[in-house]
Amino acid sequence: MDPLFQEALDRFETLYQQAVSLKLDDPSVMALATSDAKGNPSVRMVNLRQRDEHGFVFFTNLESGKGQQLVEIPRAAMCFYWHRLAEQVVIKGNVQQLSDEQSDGFWQARSHEQNVASWVSHMSEPLTNPDELKERIKEVRAEYPDGRIPRPPHWAGYRLKPDHIVFWHADWRDLKGRITFQLKETGWTRELLTP
Repeated sequence: MDPLFQEALDRFETLYQQAVSLKLDDPSVMALATSDAKGNPSVRMVNLRQRDEHGFVFFTNLESGKGQQLVEIPRAAMCFYWHRLAEQVVIKGNVQQLSDEQSDGFWQARSHEQNVASWVSHMSEPLTNPDELKERIKEVRAEYPDGRIPRPPHWAGYRLKPDHIVFWHADWRDLKGRITFQLKETGWTRELLTP
């Protein structure tokens, strides 16, 4: 592995573990930005589910707005901001849908209630009556009374493979600036930028 990419991953992991040790509400929450074929951007909060040298994994409803956008333009940006650390990390890269086996593995590790919610949510579709959701929940629970719910075909994971990672420290008095790691044709580079 490129040593600069390893340095960026190690730096991220150090910050992530610091956020965990501070017992922040959920250090895995990140803003995920995508855009459609016309260039219209969208951003929303999602959870990071896995991180390693292969990339950063999140899950979504494939029929949602972000699911549609990731088909049109398989590229995204994610932003983590841990206020108590005064640290922000922005990661950009191409995304690729996980295999069915990989998505199944993550699905089985989720709670029963999370899986019920994923089955009943027709994400981004109009909801004329909230009671519709309650009825869908009853139907799913009745169909799978033993609690074992198979992964729906519209739910899957994506892996963002980084090609640009920026670390920014919010307290400008520390004069740490921004450190950017970028993948170029010759490999990863590191550059210090003004805050």
